[in-house]
Amino acid sequence: MDILYVSRLCSDKKFEEIFNSSEIKPQQQAQKFHSLLTKGLKTISDHVCIMTALPITRGITRRLWFPNVIERIGNATYHYLPFINYPVLRHVFVLVTGFFSSIAWGFKKKQ
Repeated sequence: MDILYVSRLCSDKKFEEIFNSSEIKPQQQAQKFHSLLTKGLKTISDHVCIMTALPITRGITRRLWFPNVIERIGNATYHYLPFINYPVLRHVFVLVTGFFSSIAWGFKKKQ
């Protein structure tokens, strides 16, 4: 059974990279909560696909474009959605790409 988990979680390696390079440090509470939840999901599932937007804002970095990246760690796949790091455009990009990516994931797993 495959599970699609949609959240703001990123891998520990990616979060450490963001944390060390950012001017204003991102909050760690949500990262810890979602990582523990996915750890439990990994024990009951063959594969967990984690669809996420990186926990980055304009206060953390001035970089404007973050592309679509896929990272595989064990039986989990982190699918980082692309976005423009500008307040309103970020939410629109994440909404649209997340919607179509989740529909594509559903069709792919249906077969």
